[in-house]
Amino acid sequence: LQKTYIPLEKSIKYRKMSDAKKNTQQTMEMAKFLNVFLTVEQVVAVEKLLAIGVPPINIVRLLQSVSPNQQMSPGNRENGI
Repeated sequence: LQKTYIPLEKSIKYRKMSDAKKNTQQTMEMAKFLNVFLTVEQVVAVEKLLAIGVPPINIVRLLQSVSPNQQMSPGNRENGI
């Protein structure tokens, strides 16, 4: 299968967000874009990475590096990122 790549700048808007609710929304948009289901703990971990200044592109690369059998799905929530 050939993968189609969409430039991240066009698919997800990244901007500094001080509000925790907006931060959570951004995290969930990233996960939805990657078709990865995240647990509450994983969302918190991603938010912490964003808060300490880890660039979103690096978080996206981390999420993309997870093999399909380790990605979070409703039936496979015990696996972590």
